[in-house]
Amino acid sequence: MDIKTEYVRRRLSETPFSQRSCIYGLLQVESWLTHRPTGFVSGKMGYALRSQYPVDWDFILREIRDGYVASPLEVKRAFAERAAKLAAEQAKGRQAALAREAAQLAEWRRVGGQL
Repeated sequence: MDIKTEYVRRRLSETPFSQRSCIYGLLQVESWLTHRPTGFVSGKMGYALRSQYPVDWDFILREIRDGYVASPLEVKRAFAERAAKLAAEQAKGRQAALAREAAQLAEWRRVGGQL
């Protein structure tokens, strides 16, 4: 393993062996950001990696580009913010689904459907 950033080094030290696939993914992010490959397939790979590791992507990118090493507290805060954002989006989606179902039920009743 050729680890280039302090961020990945720190995550490696915090990650148990059973979750090593996460570290391999971070190494791919690091490699992609370091070499910036071109082409359709590598672009799709970069998109997939950024989607799968959005918080990690940002920290690794800042370290490679700017030399900025994030503190553990900053990383923890970013992951908490991401989790809160996802929870809010999921709640909004559930509310929208319930509203759609209520509208469908009202329409069902209006046309004489049985429950």
